[in-house]
Amino acid sequence: MPGAPFAPIKGEDSPLGRHALKGTTLALFQVVAGDTHDNYVECRGYEVDVDPTFTHIHDPYAFPSTTPINVAKPYGVRGTFPYTLGQVIVAARIFTKFGFTPGKAATTVGQPADLDEAIGILLDDAGTAISWMDLSTSPGLVIHRGVLDEAATKHSSTTYTVSRYNPGTTVDSGTNDEVIFELIDVGPGKVVHYFKSGDNFYHTSVECPNT
Repeated sequence: MPGAPFAPIKGEDSPLGRHALKGTTLALFQVVAGDTHDNYVECRGYEVDVDPTFTHIHDPYAFPSTTPINVAKPYGVRGTFPYTLGQVIVAARIFTKFGFTPGKAATTVGQPADLDEAIGILLDDAGTAISWMDLSTSPGLVIHRGVLDEAATKHSSTTYTVSRYNPGTTVDSGTNDEVIFELIDVGPGKVVHYFKSGDNFYHTSVECPNT
């Protein structure tokens, strides 16, 4: 350590009371469950910091008695569901003021709304702190799918309520989105596809028949 006095008994510099911190760890994980969480994805892999010989795998797909390793989504990807089963990701365990957790915005899903929004500890649904964060998935155009609650007339700014499905299913997610229909008129009860740009959702297509 630069500036530290030499300790002749140990034959090395004294630490001056400073404690060494473990550096950032990188690891590969594989998505093992459907992408249904706003802030994290469930993966299989190894806890390499405590299992450097790769002896004990966390893999509820092959070994149901094991638990997944929950990996935080990047801030810009949170609230979207781009992950697929079997997808391989590179994740990091990064030290922050909260410890080894990437944190989360206090109220906003994704990036903090502004510099005044606090960052807190990211927990999974069981209340356990998440220490890993995916580094390899970037934000992209996410197409949502859901049921149009009422007839929509094409217009540049009027919005209509769509009940969003869980990704890859026809199960209501409990989320309602206000969608702009610029292209065509769509009847009530139709399954539509749409995406978010900025603060708005825009309709892209409707599953046939549209009558």
